Amino acid sequence: MTTSNTAAMAARPARILVVEDDTAVRDVVVTVLTLEGHDILSAMSATEALEQAQIGDFPDLLLTDINLPAPLDGFALAHRMRENAPGLGVIYMSGDMDLDKSRRGVEGAVVLSKPFRRMALLDAVTQVMPSR
Repeated sequence: MTTSNTAAMAARPARILVVEDDTAVRDVVVTVLTLEGHDILSAMSATEALEQAQIGDFPDLLLTDINLPAPLDGFALAHRMRENAPGLGVIYMSGDMDLDKSRRGVEGAVVLSKPFRRMALLDAVTQVMPSR
């Protein structure tokens, strides 16, 4: 077993809000995280995500595409959610990696370049949730 596998398996279940407007990508991410034992909420837009975050327990982690339909992109969504939960873990996903864009993200966030492998996703979750 590799160090990467060990780290991913050591992560305890988290409540994760997955925000992705591409249904196929969202379904795969939700499936992978659910199989790892995480409690998943999902949304197609930032507006829907903000509504989901208000229902029940606030998520431990936001996993969001950067390029979401208007009015809010993934960066704006993360900033808005961090106002209510400063310790919220954030992972950004994007198939259009522009290094200048990543500077607009919240502190401590991880950026996953699409397409990514299952272990890259699980390692990112472990990285932003070190105390879990």
